[in-house]
Amino acid sequence: MIRYFENLIDPFEETPLEAHPPKTVFSFLKAQCQPYKKLLASLFVFALCVSSIEVLFLVAIGRFIDNLQSSPDLFQDNLFLLIGRLALVLIVLRPGISAIETLLINQSIDTNLTQSVRWRAYRRVIQHSVGWFENDLSGRIANRVIQTPKSTTGLIIMALTGVTQGLVFALGGLVVLSQLNIYMSFPLLIWLLLYAALIRWTIKRIEPRSMAVSSAKSATTGAIIDGLTNIQTVKSVGDLSAELTYVKGRLITLRAKALAAQAVTTSMEIGLYTLNGALLFAVIAGGTLLWTSELISVGTLVSATLLIMRIENISEWFIRLANNIFR
Repeated sequence: MIRYFENLIDPFEETPLEAHPPKTVFSFLKAQCQPYKKLLASLFVFALCVSSIEVLFLVAIGRFIDNLQSSPDLFQDNLFLLIGRLALVLIVLRPGISAIETLLINQSIDTNLTQSVRWRAYRRVIQHSVGWFENDLSGRIANRVIQTPKSTTGLIIMALTGVTQGLVFALGGLVVLSQLNIYMSFPLLIWLLLYAALIRWTIKRIEPRSMAVSSAKSATTGAIIDGLTNIQTVKSVGDLSAELTYVKGRLITLRAKALAAQAVTTSMEIGLYTLNGALLFAVIAGGTLLWTSELISVGTLVSATLLIMRIENISEWFIRLANNIFR
């Protein structure tokens, strides 16, 4: 089965290159995704199914608790039927769909798309004139060809799985909480607005800093590779101390740029911890007050809490992944 998914597409297919390189991120991603349209559409469908099953399962837990309290005899009479249905969902349906999603990501898209982007990048770079190569460090060029495709693949997979999962849980959470009790959806709605503002704040600041880090990293890599490649010249006619000073200067610049970008990441994570803590407190405290007023049941409160905790986990994963992609 693994071999089947690996061979669903040929990453080294000689697809024609564009007359001019894409100028924007979106046009670049669109060009890279073109041969993978069917695989990416399949991944979107399975990611949607996995997320929907998880949301429905968390809601079902709350209703299970409520029904168990209100009608214990009914559960005892249908115990084996309920256990069989639970086994079907947790042992067959959920793992089966998740397995296909994992196979599509790991065996069909991740490695193949990364190598495909590298192959297209190398084919384009190698067409430049000799003078173009003489005006830049070979190590810097190689670093771009090797590193950029992995970020490209990560961004595409994140957009299909992470965003799909996050939207399903966020929208599903709003719908479920509003149906249980309209007041339960207010904290999540406020959190979504603040979370979107935090993402916008982070991307706006991390993007220019990340470009500076990437440029400094490529320059450092190029300096080290070129120095080692021409080690005979450095040892025989060059000044070793000058070479060390030059590379050290590159590393100092890289450190300063990296710390500036890391400061944005630190601020982002502190803000996210604060937002998530406030959301969880609002749902638990508000839900408890509604329960004491007999406006919601215990099962509703449990479902709401589980949904919020799952949304928080996804939010932390998503914002960190988005930050890493832009870096």
